[in-house]
Amino acid sequence: MHVVFQQKAKEILEQGFASDDSIDHNIKYLKSDYSLGPVEFPFSKETFEKRNDWWKNISGEEDDLSVVKNNEDDFGLINDIKIILENNPEEQLWIWIAPNKEDVSGYYFLLSQFSEHLGQVYVVWLNNLPFINEKGNIFYPRYISEIPSREFIKAKKLFRLITPGEMEVDLDEWDKLCRENKSVRILKDHKKIIQDDEDYFDRNLLNLVTPERQKVSKVIQQFNHKSLDNIPEEYLVWRIKIMIENGSIDSQGDIYNKKEWEVKKESEGENITE
Repeated sequence: MHVVFQQKAKEILEQGFASDDSIDHNIKYLKSDYSLGPVEFPFSKETFEKRNDWWKNISGEEDDLSVVKNNEDDFGLINDIKIILENNPEEQLWIWIAPNKEDVSGYYFLLSQFSEHLGQVYVVWLNNLPFINEKGNIFYPRYISEIPSREFIKAKKLFRLITPGEMEVDLDEWDKLCRENKSVRILKDHKKIIQDDEDYFDRNLLNLVTPERQKVSKVIQQFNHKSLDNIPEEYLVWRIKIMIENGSIDSQGDIYNKKEWEVKKESEGENITE
């Protein structure tokens, strides 16, 4: 079994494995972004419900919230994998990790779920690994979906079994993150995750808000273009609303329609501090 952390990663991995009969094509992906929201150790159904409540607070929606369904789907997927590993001692779980906050946070989370299956859990770390793009140039991908499908035959050779020592160290790291239990997790170096408060991205967002009115959709587009971090749109919209409430940003139009919703910077917003 193979686990990745984005749907696009699942799709590109399936393409890469399609012509390789030596590897199983059972590929799953965790739908929730574990670099955002509350975490606790050990993880339980109650923790998933806390994450649901956190996302509901951000979105302002009580029903039909995709991230809530994602949490529920993850809970079921993890239980299904546990049953397979328990009933099939020869089965292997491969975790594919690219150098981004979602993958590394997801790795720590997954490890905490399968600590009892030492000897069955493998990792494929893709950090600092050069690949060749469609133009024949060498590049270093931050996301699995950036890698050409033909390159995965090479990438799969990196798989290795997680050692008892590595399991212990990484579980301690996740336990520390859970005890701190802040809402934003950022990748700093290889496997090093730091945590910060919910306003971590506010300064960068505010810097994109001009004294002249502009569409909120444009602000979000510019943020995602400049940022190395893949932040869900609903989270950025929520932070803009918070800055409107505290007087840093002036709002005009329907906040539920980003095509009509416009914002501009208030003068006092210039003095926002980290």
